[in-house]
Amino acid sequence: MKDLDIKYPRIEKDYVECTIIYIDNFGNIITNIRDVKFNKIIFMDKEIKFLKTYSESEDFLVLIGSHGFLEIVANKKNAAEFFNLKTGDRIRFYYA
Repeated sequence: MKDLDIKYPRIEKDYVECTIIYIDNFGNIITNIRDVKFNKIIFMDKEIKFLKTYSESEDFLVLIGSHGFLEIVANKKNAAEFFNLKTGDRIRFYYA
């Protein structure tokens, strides 16, 4: 088993930079961000809304998962494959 070099999230005025700590079997991207408040983000040129459940969107959405971490997910899609991301990747998203 390989240890991850997980850096602390970097929260700036216009963006957040974080680490992907896990990708589940559905391709949902779990980050090391907690307690971030916003309505939507820009991630890899895609505007993604903050919603509470998967069923609220047919596309990608951002939500706080059951463990309290911010997740980038998709209803009936694999977000990790779509964005070509893996555990340990450092990602940045912008406030929309």
